[in-house]
Amino acid sequence: DLREEAVVVAELFRERGWRRVLAVSSPVHTRRAAASLEREGLEVVSVPAVETRYDLEVLDRPGERRAAFGAIAHEHAGLLVYRRRGWI
Repeated sequence: DLREEAVVVAELFRERGWRRVLAVSSPVHTRRAAASLEREGLEVVSVPAVETRYDLEVLDRPGERRAAFGAIAHEHAGLLVYRRRGWI
């Protein structure tokens, strides 16, 4: 779970005296990942990885559009849930 990972990473960083973290994730996921880490008090540099399931710049195939829509809808729902729970 992203929330649990953010808490664990923040604890590890505090123990070591680190403040800045690179959040590397899929392009549609970086916003929630970065917000979760920031909520835990870390300075976040967001680095979107290359998406291998579809090309967000083109989306010229129906299967790619469905996959992208599902991923984007999942992240938007996740953002809403995380906000309601105070996790971001």
